[in-house]
Amino acid sequence: MKILAINSTIPNYVVDGLIYGLKKIDGIEVVDIPRMDFLYKDATFDALQKTGNRGATLYGLLDDVVNVIGKRTFWQRDIEEYDLILFCDIASDYKLFNQLYKNKKLSHKLIIIDGYDSPSIFPFFSIKKRLKDEISLFFKCYTKVPYFKREFETCYTQYGIKKQKKIIHKILNYFFSKRMTIPISMSIPANFIDKSVVEIKSKSFVDYNVDPFLTSIFNNTNDIGIWKPVYASATDYIIDLNNSKFGITTKRAGWDCLRHYEYAAKGVILCFKNLHDKPSGCAPFGLSEQNSIVYSTEHDLIAKIELLGATEISKLLNNSFKWVENYSCEKVATYFLQQIDIYFKNLNKHAIQ
Repeated sequence: MKILAINSTIPNYVVDGLIYGLKKIDGIEVVDIPRMDFLYKDATFDALQKTGNRGATLYGLLDDVVNVIGKRTFWQRDIEEYDLILFCDIASDYKLFNQLYKNKKLSHKLIIIDGYDSPSIFPFFSIKKRLKDEISLFFKCYTKVPYFKREFETCYTQYGIKKQKKIIHKILNYFFSKRMTIPISMSIPANFIDKSVVEIKSKSFVDYNVDPFLTSIFNNTNDIGIWKPVYASATDYIIDLNNSKFGITTKRAGWDCLRHYEYAAKGVILCFKNLHDKPSGCAPFGLSEQNSIVYSTEHDLIAKIELLGATEISKLLNNSFKWVENYSCEKVATYFLQQIDIYFKNLNKHAIQ
């Protein structure tokens, strides 16, 4: 299978993990346009500094393939040779998408990967700007191709409506049943998962805190959740994960975050604030009280941790590792391909009927 991945060279955890996973599957050739320099082993220090966690986890890992290098040159000429064409940043590349969608030889190959923090689909985030500058976008066909989305809340937030109104809700429910987005999540390289570090845990919490209300647990309440002042390098971050038993996480710009997967991969039990408020259709998927500590207040968190014995901690860790193993880049990429196959089978089935 040949895949063309059109991107904006802006690091995005969903996209970057997916591309990494696809490139690890035998029989799949992925040509990234432009070249996603930060994914490759020859990534410069400056390039890695512009990625999340300064290059930890997902970046600077891939070998470039000679055959792929050559195909980046004059790629437009060979575009019909690809089986799938991924749009990894539709907000940046919608003009090219619109152009290719008009081509009957290509329109059925187009896939949108929406890794944005917003629960709205394109172009319904930044509605005011779109209405002012490019109102025609609202009449395009972005949901007529497989549309993979990380953040999903409700039918009405999907279309940029923040307040629930019964009539509008019913209308959107009707359209949503015909314009279903496909769930997708962030992922982590399988070789990043390390169960052996459980034996070297020497401290309670990861230093990186994203909950400003944990005042008695964390003394450094300044710069809450700002990665830069906490860790001087990506290596320091990994060392802290290896040494820590628990890690604080919560919803920020969106519910899904690479932090969840990084923590679990290094044997850090997730302490997830208000996880029960997360919509079921929104990543991360599969987290619960069986594999993490779900809390609402500092008192609640402390009380739940104090009740944990060695048996309970071991069970949480085992379940946490099982969870993160299901979200390796390789497995998420395989799931992605399976969902595309299901999408087109259903499409053909309805066409025959």
